[in-house]
Amino acid sequence: MSFNIYHSQEGESYINSDCSLRITCNSNVLTSESYSCSADATCEERKDVRRCYCNEWFEGDGLTCTRSGPTDCSDLYAANRTNNGAYTIYPAGSSGFEVYCEMSSGGWTILQRRTSSSVNFYRNWNEYKHGFGIPTGDHWIGNDKIYSLTKQTDINYQLLIEKTNTEGSTYHSRYSSFSISNEGDKYQLSLGDFDGNAGMYCVKCQSYADL
Repeated sequence: MSFNIYHSQEGESYINSDCSLRITCNSNVLTSESYSCSADATCEERKDVRRCYCNEWFEGDGLTCTRSGPTDCSDLYAANRTNNGAYTIYPAGSSGFEVYCEMSSGGWTILQRRTSSSVNFYRNWNEYKHGFGIPTGDHWIGNDKIYSLTKQTDINYQLLIEKTNTEGSTYHSRYSSFSISNEGDKYQLSLGDFDGNAGMYCVKCQSYADL
């Protein structure tokens, strides 16, 4: 059985190789207690210290870990996730949901994609509330999810709208700020200053800090 030392507020402790036991030395007396990593942590050695370490996007002491992100595709982009694709994000207060991230232009969270008639967009209130389609294809992310994103008071989002007509001409519009209210307020839309040549049509959003 092998142990590695790390320092805690209680004194010097030794963790065994599989992080199942902690030996503590106090006043030249050794005491042992069980030690177990959180399901969101990994037992490993870092800088000669073996213990439980919370996994990426979690924080804590390794025994207890709480999720700390990513809150959107911008967070993932900042963490060097540079491939376009479906990712799970965790806006504050959310248990997490899957979105499509467009990383080639800096980490945009796709709210809607509609490229064909393969997905029916004539839907009822509940379907627009929860979302439909799949993130890797034509879809609407869902009003509740958009609210989860834009209600985060420490993040300011802007909205980018992109359209291509049947002749292949492209149009875009950008709004300097973007949010919606909750269902009780009927998801009321709030937009900032406008720049571009496309109409108001919700496509994707990104936090200011990553532009």
